[in-house]
Amino acid sequence: MIEATGRAESTNPHRSRIFTMAITGPGEDTGRPSAWSAAIDQLAYGEEDGSGNQRLVIVSAGNVVPHKYGEEYRYPDHNLATPIKDPAQA
Repeated sequence: MIEATGRAESTNPHRSRIFTMAITGPGEDTGRPSAWSAAIDQLAYGEEDGSGNQRLVIVSAGNVVPHKYGEEYRYPDHNLATPIKDPAQA
């Protein structure tokens, strides 16, 4: 994401942008920080390149797979009890 952000900003550095990621990582939902979420935090805060340019980054949470629970899936109980997926904890 850092490289993609840099490419977009270098083509027109004065344009306002909103960055979005409609993807989450595979595996167990731990809700804990990761290298991926840390990179997004740095981009949003403007620390990754020392520029101080803050960015708005929207990331999907993707925290429940209803078919995993089958007939037992209960909304919103399962949504509230399941940690968000990486990198949404950024």
